[in-house]
Amino acid sequence: LSGERFMCHVESLDTLFEARCRTLYSHLRKLEVDMIDIFEVWLARLFVGFLEYDIVLRIIDVFLLEGSKVLFRFGLAAMMMHKESLLKCRTGSQLKTYLAKLMRTRTRAK
Repeated sequence: LSGERFMCHVESLDTLFEARCRTLYSHLRKLEVDMIDIFEVWLARLFVGFLEYDIVLRIIDVFLLEGSKVLFRFGLAAMMMHKESLLKCRTGSQLKTYLAKLMRTRTRAK
């Protein structure tokens, strides 16, 4: 993908997130967290470093079969899986720390 096309995908995921997860989206906006930055990393790495390796391989397999819409589904699902914990975060820094910790836990990194 070209850089411009890639950013269109990132922005599409952000738009879907806003439409499907309004409460969480509003909360993150209040905390001044720019989800585009987070989604950009997830999509650029195809969730490597966020999800366990075997799950990432499944995502890539389905991505090759169905295209980018799969990445949107997994991105939204990842946010929804952790909705309650993310809503408990009171600062943007706390939220980013939570996501970083989650990444280390999910990938068993130290």
